Amino acid sequence: MNELNKCNLFIFGNNAVGKTTLINILNEEHSFKYKSTRQSYSTADWTIRNGKDRVLVEIKEAANLSQNFINIIKKREELNPIILLVIRVNQNNKINDSDIKWLDNIRSLSENSIVMVAFTFVNKTSSKINLAPLRLKYPFIRYFFFIPIIDRERYEGFYDFANSLSQIIINAFTDKLAYVKSLVKENLKSQNKYLDIGRCNLTSLFEIKELFKNTHLETLIISNEWGEYEKGQWVRKVSTNRIGENVLFDLPREIQNLKNLKTLIIGGNWKSKKRSDLRAKKWHIENISVLAKLLNLRILNASNNEITSVSQIQKLENLTSIYLNNNNISSIPDLSNLKSLKEIFLSNNKIKEVSFLKNLKQIRSIDLHSNDIRDLSPLRDLITKKDIKDSKWEVNAISISNNPMLSIPSLNIISQGRKSILSYFKQLDAEQRINLKPFFNNDIKLILVGNSNAGKSTLTEWLIENKIDKNVATTHWMNVVNWQAIHKGKDYKIRIFDFGGQEYYHDTHHLFFTNRTAYVVLWEGKTNCFDEIEVQQIQLNNSVKSMNIQTFPLEYWLDSIKFHSIRRNKTQSEKGIEKLLDKRDEDIENSIKEGQDWTQHVINTVSNIENELQNDENVLIVQNKVDMKNNKFFLNQKLLKNNHQNIFDFHSISVYQEKGIDYFMDLLFEIFNSMEIVTTEYFGTWGHIKKAIEKDAFTEPFDLSKFKIYCNDKINEIPELVGKSVKQKHGVLFNDDDTKTFAQYLCDIGIALYYPESSLLRDKVFLNQSQILSNIYRILLDLNELRGEFDQNKIVKSLGKKSVDNEVIDITNLMLHFKIIFEHPSKTKHYIAPLYLPKEPNQSLKLFLPLFIKPAYRYQYKTFVYKNVILDFFHTYGKKALKEVDNHDLYYYWREGIVVRSEINDEIIMVKFFPGNNEGGNAYIDIYPIKELTRGAFMKQIIEDLDRINEVFSVTKCVTVNGEDFIPLEVILKNEKENNWIFSHEDKYFKLTEFKKFLVNPIKMKKILISYSKQDLKYVTKFVEHLSALQLDGKVSHWYCSELKAGSEWDKEIQKHIDEADIICFLISPNFMKTQYIHEHEISKAFEKKKADPNFKIVPIILDFCRWSTIKHDLSQFTALPYTAKPVADFSNENMAWYIIEECLRLMIDEDLNPMGETFYSAQHLPADVLKIYKGITDNRVDKHE
Repeated sequence: MNELNKCNLFIFGNNAVGKTTLINILNEEHSFKYKSTRQSYSTADWTIRNGKDRVLVEIKEAANLSQNFINIIKKREELNPIILLVIRVNQNNKINDSDIKWLDNIRSLSENSIVMVAFTFVNKTSSKINLAPLRLKYPFIRYFFFIPIIDRERYEGFYDFANSLSQIIINAFTDKLAYVKSLVKENLKSQNKYLDIGRCNLTSLFEIKELFKNTHLETLIISNEWGEYEKGQWVRKVSTNRIGENVLFDLPREIQNLKNLKTLIIGGNWKSKKRSDLRAKKWHIENISVLAKLLNLRILNASNNEITSVSQIQKLENLTSIYLNNNNISSIPDLSNLKSLKEIFLSNNKIKEVSFLKNLKQIRSIDLHSNDIRDLSPLRDLITKKDIKDSKWEVNAISISNNPMLSIPSLNIISQGRKSILSYFKQLDAEQRINLKPFFNNDIKLILVGNSNAGKSTLTEWLIENKIDKNVATTHWMNVVNWQAIHKGKDYKIRIFDFGGQEYYHDTHHLFFTNRTAYVVLWEGKTNCFDEIEVQQIQLNNSVKSMNIQTFPLEYWLDSIKFHSIRRNKTQSEKGIEKLLDKRDEDIENSIKEGQDWTQHVINTVSNIENELQNDENVLIVQNKVDMKNNKFFLNQKLLKNNHQNIFDFHSISVYQEKGIDYFMDLLFEIFNSMEIVTTEYFGTWGHIKKAIEKDAFTEPFDLSKFKIYCNDKINEIPELVGKSVKQKHGVLFNDDDTKTFAQYLCDIGIALYYPESSLLRDKVFLNQSQILSNIYRILLDLNELRGEFDQNKIVKSLGKKSVDNEVIDITNLMLHFKIIFEHPSKTKHYIAPLYLPKEPNQSLKLFLPLFIKPAYRYQYKTFVYKNVILDFFHTYGKKALKEVDNHDLYYYWREGIVVRSEINDEIIMVKFFPGNNEGGNAYIDIYPIKELTRGAFMKQIIEDLDRINEVFSVTKCVTVNGEDFIPLEVILKNEKENNWIFSHEDKYFKLTEFKKFLVNPIKMKKILISYSKQDLKYVTKFVEHLSALQLDGKVSHWYCSELKAGSEWDKEIQKHIDEADIICFLISPNFMKTQYIHEHEISKAFEKKKADPNFKIVPIILDFCRWSTIKHDLSQFTALPYTAKPVADFSNENMAWYIIEECLRLMIDEDLNPMGETFYSAQHLPADVLKIYKGITDNRVDKHE
């Protein structure tokens, strides 16, 4: 057993500052017994274990520093005691005078002690106090902690402290740092300019002060992980050391000694999708001013820390790259003198103003995403020369996404490209010249969704009229109402879109789903499921009608919002970083499972957390009809939030009882106020045009060119233009880009429909959206009777037209764009609505379906297949549907399936949808090839499209080889990566080779032909037994024995198997050598193949003593197994011989060897035990010492 090291931990502080709570956390985290007391001090034993290292900690707690206590500490000074002072930060983020006295008294005890201070606070919004004065006045304090004591589950709190404290103690009282000290010492000796001391369990560079003698260093890496941009993509770099994760708290002044440093990597751990203990959190460095004298520094990476100030960074004039992501920086000094700076990454800080960048003409990359920036005007000159994107982590561009306060210009304008941005600034200048005040938007689009009968219409009525009407008719299709609201003295203009919950309306909802929109998902306990129920609904004529309605769980509505409003156009840099983080999390998971320096607490608390690529939190989930406490149904809110990161909050109300309404309103307006569209400053011209649009009535859409004319007509009516010059007036008029940007704004606030992403609709602005929706409703009303197929004349008739006009064309294009319909495979101006097709295939199609024997892929859903998925697939592949040979008007599609044919290679595939049942589950999509072909180009294309369609949904992609066992593809690929050739899934065992069609890398398994004499069959049986190990490891697919039934096909069979074989093993014996047929038809053909194919392997296996080479066919040129002078029969334990043969074959396969002669027997790449046996053979010891 390792020596038990001892440590004294003295915890001081006033009463009620959190000392006992901290000790209880240590108790929970590290299992020692402690009982809180009001005595002057009490003791407890705490054993810290870290691998082989153990430290016994004796804890003493005190609420006053008596002379008796001081004497106790001084007696323990030879043990280097740890002194922890706990200070409660008051509501003003100040330290009380009584706490200052503690610091002054502790000064006298600091000489041989490690002193640390833990600040506790109860105010969730508390900001950390300024440590700079404390560090200056009390330089003996080694560590500062900030511990919120408001939520024991909060990551930055107690568990962080407990782990950090144990790491500090392990370093101080064991030889844990011996390895890093040896690295530093060796580096000093070698004068190597590069040193990596990441992952060495460091908490402070004070622990290795010898580092500061290495003044020759040019590159110093202290980080555990960091990113570098290589060959067009971001790459995660990891320290080569494996002692333990570094977590630094500060930089000592002595680092200035390393004056030759050119690259310094001191970034903390990356933010992760999986959170655990401190290994997945930021470091605690707050100030980097001590680096100001490292004048040779070129690259500085201090990301993922808690840096608040970089006031000295402008002194580092040779910097070319700065990485300060994920810190607490609010301002940066002017960087004009950094003439060599090429890239600066400042994402996830608190930066408000960007003028510090304006003179960096040589800069290539600027990343400012996730800050509090409001105005980009200072960067106008840079933007004229450099691309700017609503994106993250971009190289050779300015990245600016997720700045919610940004209004000059808005992210909406930035997303349209540099041309629109420059046009914006030009317009801004023009409006300022005529003193036109900016317009501050208070218009919001609010969408209510949920099952029919959830109470959406009743809630809308209450919001508008502030009263309850229990006779409100159920919403058919959609109801749009304006709500003029005042909340806490602020005016809001809200357009409420109340969607009908009936199933047949759902495929039109997404016409109105956008990002900059607030959503309320209303649900009630009885219908929060996938089911069909009967309800009584009030109709528009006030009659009550009994109806069967389909109900859906919350996930259905949340996924629908996500599907239609999620930002899908991620850049390559964003996708690359996301992939990098996923790979990093996979590595963490594997480390946890393999027990690599991870505590049980880490394993138990790994959970999904918010990642950087999230959307806005703009969805409020509200349970209605909670009239009494027992009406409340509880949700797994954590799981829902993890899966749907746009959820803002959860609440429960009763509209009829008016319970919970006040807090509901507070939450709703909190969402409104957090939305970028509300906080943005817009052009004054926009406000004037919007006001005019709200007064006008529109019966037809605008072309963009006509809409520009309409807007400019309204601009010319602005009073501020009276008396202005023609040039001034012309300056504020819209150009084409201005018109498009304004149209998008109108769409976001619910006034217009505008779809610039559609080639069919990008030139249209629909201000008559209610009329549009009504027209679509009329078209779809009787499609069931038409079996889902109709022509353009049906649209003409439904709209009451006499012939096709622009309105008919626009409605058709809208329905095509939103995939409600697709074009008929052969008939022009004919359309198919997939959700209105017959549920069952027709009779002739049923006769064709048996040709699809079993599926190759399955997409398994937890509850149901989303209609969006079905519509998207039909829209993509509807025109490729297979048609009936004898009836050219009949195509192979029905509501829940389609048979498609490749136009290139005639590959035929069936896709069947199993939407699910009322019991839940059993929902999936099966993909059937008509032949056993899963790697065809058409199949590959279909699978890629289904992956794309399902990107935002929770779905498991499975594969099968027998049509019965469906195994998640990720399970297959994981076992491929781990070389598990036999694996289990759901209590069944499978061979990986059976799934070779689905693997990333083709399995290069060898085929072996065994040539032998039938008199030696017992040897063949034993050989085959040992070959099974190679098959289990995926080295050999199968083998074939040459002994065949006599007959006229014998020669052909032998030739066939020689042609197919990669290796032929000749089992040589006197019986073998006397068989003429083997010489003429097997050995001779093997030599012929060897001549034609040098990679073909001939392996003689000597069974018994005999002359086994002939003049015509000299087999002795090939390395014989098990050993030239010792055949199988000569081993007293023949299994040893067959083991040698199997291992040598394994090596030949793995390294693609064609050994010749006897040098192979002494080759060092042979397994050690085989080499040992060969050594025993040559020393004549094998049969004696087996």
